[in-house]
Amino acid sequence: MSTFVTRYRTELLVMAGTCIASCLTFFGSALRYPNDDQFILFRYIDNIANGSGFVYTVGERVLGATTPLFTLIGAAARFLIPDVSTPDLVAVLNIVFLSLAAVFFYKLACALVSKRLAFLSVAIFALGLARTIPEGMETPLFLLTTFASLYFLYTGRHITASVLLALSVLTRPDAALIALLIGIHWLAKVGVARTVRLSLIATATLLPWLAFATWYFGSFVPQSLLTKLHSSEIYLMPVLQAAQVQLAHVSRMYWGAFFDPSNIPLQIIVNLLPVLALAALGTWFFVRKGAWLLPAIPLVYFVSFSLSNPIIFPWYLSEMEPFWILLSVAGVGVVLARVRQKIAFVLVLLLLSGPAFSFFRLATTDDPGSKVPLFNAASFVRERMDPRDTVGAADIGIVGYVTNAPLVDFIGLVSPDSVAYYPIEQPCPEGNLFYRIPPLLLKESKPAWVIANEEHIDSCFKKEEWFQTTYAQVFLEERIGVWQLRD
Repeated sequence: MSTFVTRYRTELLVMAGTCIASCLTFFGSALRYPNDDQFILFRYIDNIANGSGFVYTVGERVLGATTPLFTLIGAAARFLIPDVSTPDLVAVLNIVFLSLAAVFFYKLACALVSKRLAFLSVAIFALGLARTIPEGMETPLFLLTTFASLYFLYTGRHITASVLLALSVLTRPDAALIALLIGIHWLAKVGVARTVRLSLIATATLLPWLAFATWYFGSFVPQSLLTKLHSSEIYLMPVLQAAQVQLAHVSRMYWGAFFDPSNIPLQIIVNLLPVLALAALGTWFFVRKGAWLLPAIPLVYFVSFSLSNPIIFPWYLSEMEPFWILLSVAGVGVVLARVRQKIAFVLVLLLLSGPAFSFFRLATTDDPGSKVPLFNAASFVRERMDPRDTVGAADIGIVGYVTNAPLVDFIGLVSPDSVAYYPIEQPCPEGNLFYRIPPLLLKESKPAWVIANEEHIDSCFKKEEWFQTTYAQVFLEERIGVWQLRD
């Protein structure tokens, strides 16, 4: 034991530090409802664990989860430890995954930059990525499988890297972009024949899930992903909104976390451009070392997301943040070699200040999150509904998890039929709404309860006679309302 501790002392220190930061964030923070999507996963996890199958609604085989590996791990843990609530159990799993991910992130950094810069990188990683714990999504597992794969890739253990790469794809489908880049890396480094063998190993790792999903669901492509292909018809987003969100995130990674002026030109000059300059220096450094994959991955993600223009959720940003950390810290290394020690100290302090500020603010917040009214509305319905009642909602995560009712999914993340009601042809003012609920879908499905933002009802239904005679409002909290089907 003492030999193990001595040999892996630094790795254990990195793991412990990340674990402490994550625990402080989760147990010290009141934040429990930062997003809605995590509760979609929780309902899948519960249904698998209790024997109902890989389903969102019992009896309906629809793959609405884009992260099968994370869902299955969560379900296995839920089955083995049934007395712990699913949100808490997932948080504990994610603390473990993130702590292990930090180890491989550090080891990869050590293989490419100095040990001091590797320590700086992992400190920023631990402080900045601790926020993924209350998000309750698959980001920590994605970071673990991805950085473990890259570490084994750069240390010449390609078979292990190929298996972990496949697990990364099973955690997030967009990891196929990383797989494509690694395939190019293999072609250049080990030749065509070995690249084919490694690709077959990765495919064999994926094959059990692909075969099961095709048999069980009819397709291994998630319904939620198919729905997002129609996002331009469902959501009202400006062109290149995804590019703006990604750039805004990069600008707030460091000192932009506490200095975030509303003046866009000032924000670009003071926050964004310096980080991009450091990342550019880091890109130059890695390309010279033959590690072109590290800058290529975040660049390909940025371009892909910008062109496809999906809704950028926080966990989309978190999965690429460690790459930006590595690039910018490597850029700092280039600068440090050419400046005085005092300037170097200020630069390092600036890099640490933003993540430390964000971490402290999150770990001490008394705000449980923006989705509390949605949780209260769902609780209101659960206490009054008949077990056979259907509930209509667009934000289905919390509503579905709390009520455990059959849902009329207005967006179509777990319901293939809903997508057919878009684009909305009936008169329904757009206003400043992010999305609208299809009136025809509500008319034809007629759920016993509707939980929605009051603005959507005001915009599309409030003045309609059929809606007034069919539904009565019975709950309202911070614009989240509940409408009950009249007798």
